[in-house]
Amino acid sequence: MTGLSKPLSRESGNLLLPVAYSLIVLYALSLVLVALSFAIQITISPVHFFISIIIASLFLARFILSKYGSSVLRIFLLLAVFLAIVSISIALSSFFYDLSWDGLAYHLPAIARLIRGWNPFYSQLVPDTNFQKFLHNHYSKGPWISSAVIISAIGDFEVGKSVNLLLLLASMIIVTSALKSSGNLPTWKAVLFSFVLAFNPVTVTQVFTYYVDGQVASTLLILISMLLILRSSRTWAEKVVLASLIIVALNTKLTGAVYTSVVLLVIMVFSFLRGDLEWNWKPFLIPILIGFALGIFVVGFNPFVTNTIKNGHPLYPILGESSFYPISDQLPSNYYDFNPLERFFLSISSPSQNPMLEPALGPKNSLSVTIPEISIFKTPDVRVGGFGPLFGLVSLISGALLIGIIFLRSWQREFFVLLIAISISSINPEAWWARLVPQVWLIPGLISVSGVFSAKRVLIVLSWLVIILMALNVFLVATGSIHGNLEATNRLRQTLSFLKENRNENLLVYTGIRNGFDLKLQENNIKYKKVPSLDLLPCPFELGPGVFVSYEDCSY
Repeated sequence: MTGLSKPLSRESGNLLLPVAYSLIVLYALSLVLVALSFAIQITISPVHFFISIIIASLFLARFILSKYGSSVLRIFLLLAVFLAIVSISIALSSFFYDLSWDGLAYHLPAIARLIRGWNPFYSQLVPDTNFQKFLHNHYSKGPWISSAVIISAIGDFEVGKSVNLLLLLASMIIVTSALKSSGNLPTWKAVLFSFVLAFNPVTVTQVFTYYVDGQVASTLLILISMLLILRSSRTWAEKVVLASLIIVALNTKLTGAVYTSVVLLVIMVFSFLRGDLEWNWKPFLIPILIGFALGIFVVGFNPFVTNTIKNGHPLYPILGESSFYPISDQLPSNYYDFNPLERFFLSISSPSQNPMLEPALGPKNSLSVTIPEISIFKTPDVRVGGFGPLFGLVSLISGALLIGIIFLRSWQREFFVLLIAISISSINPEAWWARLVPQVWLIPGLISVSGVFSAKRVLIVLSWLVIILMALNVFLVATGSIHGNLEATNRLRQTLSFLKENRNENLLVYTGIRNGFDLKLQENNIKYKKVPSLDLLPCPFELGPGVFVSYEDCSY
């Protein structure tokens, strides 16, 4: 059994680490500032965005000064990179339309409510028949708040998705730094590994939507990477970033709060039980406690405190009296006879597909990949085989690699503990659906990274095979996702342009529960009248998935 060969030095890691840290601080600042404003009944405004940018920039400058000394040029260069990443992320998010089910059904409407003055600390919405307001009352609000802050400053309802890109890029930078600090690993290898780990298929398919599972994946990856860095680097900056990350992770999603808590708890327990691990928690107990205190009682006042007061449990509606988890109506019809573990293995060994209340295909030949398996990732919530068409093969090889690592006693202690923590956090009865346990992607990644650090050639070869297959899998998923997003965005942009040029007050629109689509019509100054049923459209034309328009005069 081997330890990690090279402690983290003050100059190790990569030069973009201050930028990544500042992106995490930026996200957390927007949440804390808005929460404090809600407490004194001030609503979201552009001021929150600009104050967050300024303070995060000051953090960046202070970190550079403490790490590299008085280097004005370095400060200006990295500050320019920081602002460029924020600006490019906003621009890319503005280009793509979010036409996803959850995005239009309740994420975007919640963001719009916040921008228009809703204060969830003091106001509870009266639930309606489509559960939208119910979800707004009880679900985590971190992504909604951060998106609302950006939108309030920019004025475009699509730019709120940029937080996905910011977390994705931050995770890749921090993983690169963590891997370089953990051994004598060349930069190109660290970048490749970080790409594979950060570009989780769940994250990739959701990056231009308002789904939040990709953010859960990114925050968990950043958390375990930070834990590697914290073995030897215990500066004030790491303490601030750790507290900020906990605030963000706790408020991304209810299950994300559980996953974050479980990972930290498991690793801390192992650290206290084993004296040969390199984690010293004493310097970080206060930042962790501050992160949890602010994350739960300030930023997370709604939902954690309000759920406890009104429904008896902070994680309601997932847990507590009268709890429910609306997943049973999402199962493939042939999955009902299997237990959760069987569903999980059946899902990862089956073709990538999106059945709902109908039988799912599978299992498949692990070496096969079909065009439908790639194109299905135009949707952000692929149910079966949601980690990509090659993940079944990746799982088989990484399983064999893990057996070899254990048999040859060639594991890296800290990586092995992280692997155990991520695996335990992935215990979920609905693990068959990739987006509900996005951290599963990290399991073969951690196994392969541990194998690369091994001295055994056979383990190194298997590790590289897993990494290459994971990278190829990411490419296939990204191809299907980007192509589908581009196609849908261009189609919608052309249709909206036509509707703007041919303004007609007799335009009828059916959105069903996807009320977020109203915002796209309103932003384009298109007058319309909503109808409650698709049957009321004389000549329906699909404007987006589940959204139809029609003129009263079909000859128009």
